[in-house]
Amino acid sequence: MESKPTDILYKIALSRLEGIGGVLFKILITRLGSAQEVFQTPLSKLSKIPGIGPQLSQSLRQKTDALLEAEKILKYCNKNRITVLEPSEYPLLLKQIYDAPPLLYTKGLGSLQEHKTLAVVGTRKASAYGKSILNELIENLTDVQIISGLAYGIDIAAHKAALQHQKSTVAVLANGLHTVYPSVHKKVADQIQENGLLVSEQPPFLPLHPNQFIARNRIIAGLAQAVLIVESKHKGGSMVTAEMANHYNREVFAVPGDLHKPLSEGPLQLIHDHKAQIYLHPKQLSEIMLWTQEVAPRPKWENESERSLIEIIANYREIGIDELSWRTEIPLNQLASHLLELEFKGVVKQLPGKKFSLA
Repeated sequence: MESKPTDILYKIALSRLEGIGGVLFKILITRLGSAQEVFQTPLSKLSKIPGIGPQLSQSLRQKTDALLEAEKILKYCNKNRITVLEPSEYPLLLKQIYDAPPLLYTKGLGSLQEHKTLAVVGTRKASAYGKSILNELIENLTDVQIISGLAYGIDIAAHKAALQHQKSTVAVLANGLHTVYPSVHKKVADQIQENGLLVSEQPPFLPLHPNQFIARNRIIAGLAQAVLIVESKHKGGSMVTAEMANHYNREVFAVPGDLHKPLSEGPLQLIHDHKAQIYLHPKQLSEIMLWTQEVAPRPKWENESERSLIEIIANYREIGIDELSWRTEIPLNQLASHLLELEFKGVVKQLPGKKFSLA
């Protein structure tokens, strides 16, 4: 290599090793302090870390190849204005899901740090009824970012409605950002970048595989405060997204439809099973989500680590120090120091069993 790899280069390389998903990625970096340290630690020591079995040990032998691939990826990203986000830069909601991606690749002028976010998913064969309901909703939402997957049907209708009504929209792709799939949506993808983002956990050049679509759905659910199912049969990607959203404790809404239409099966089943609230009109959804209220100014903290800690602790009645370290990616020795400082300030309190809560 011509120069010393940067930290982000090592993180890209680590994410490209076979078997290294989001959970193990976090465990390794938390245990060892950095991705670079993972690559410099002897395999005999790495193999003692829980979760590192023989297969992963074999993958970790491919460090040189992974670094070369990462160098190629990073060079392409820099040349094509693709930003690589680390977990510490994710919006809070995405940070909180246990299977958050190791890295995110983004392209566009928008931001993932919006206060109000709604994911919209549904069939790839949207009806006029579904599109009409969707357009009415998006037109009447105020300052809400629309998240979807750029697929045919409801997805592309959601993006187009957001663009038409000058709302920020995020397209989460299953493939890398070197291309747009389906290609007929490239014009919309270009428009999205002007005020929104294209997002993918897949690096450029990686071939598209069917299982990446399901993996993509968890990011759509993870980014959103609420998920709306517009039209869907009783099985399909939209129903998987609804299941993930419920698992992540998101609000799920479903648009009721004609009892005799196959595309009503999914939403009606979700409503029947109490896995989704019935969607009635834009005002109802906004009121349930408290989007009609003024947003209180966020308190300012001395550093990013304090802010991240407070935001995460605030979402739990109590949380252990190991989980805090995992979620914030702050090494345990540094985390203990931050928590002690916050205790002195009267912001958090320590509970039995090395657990913490807001004071």
